[in-house]
Amino acid sequence: MSEIEHVPRPSPHGHCIFCEDIRQEINAKESYVGVFAGPDMHVLGKLPTNVGKFFIKVYYSQRPTDAAAPVRLVVMMPGETAETAATQAEIDFPALMRDFPPPSPELDDPFLSIQMVFGFNPLEIKQEGIIDVRAIRDGKSYRLGALRVKSRPPAEPPTEVAN
Repeated sequence: MSEIEHVPRPSPHGHCIFCEDIRQEINAKESYVGVFAGPDMHVLGKLPTNVGKFFIKVYYSQRPTDAAAPVRLVVMMPGETAETAATQAEIDFPALMRDFPPPSPELDDPFLSIQMVFGFNPLEIKQEGIIDVRAIRDGKSYRLGALRVKSRPPAEPPTEVAN
């Protein structure tokens, strides 16, 4: 049997959960309601339209040694770019690193991680395309998650056949 090669986690990395609601439970638990399990969000009817509640839970991690620059989390709606996106958050990792003790020497590959929730109520969908979540650091863009928006016309009512 051959030995399995250990591949270290990339830095930075992250992921997103796209859902209709995030509820805070007791004992520091969260419930995710209406999670989009696939790559698509199907919007019934014509665009533009408003969708009820919509949440994105963003998980972002990087090595403490990479924390010399701030990170900008950007949520781009279909048709937006990183420069025009209305939803952004800046994380000052250098300041965070000053407030935290150094990682334990027992950790062979420590990471500094954050979680952030972006909530929309309602979410305005102007056109089909990709809801794209990115982390931008030092002029580089890292995709954390994406959800494709597709518009579907409402189902036609069945036509009655005259006898």
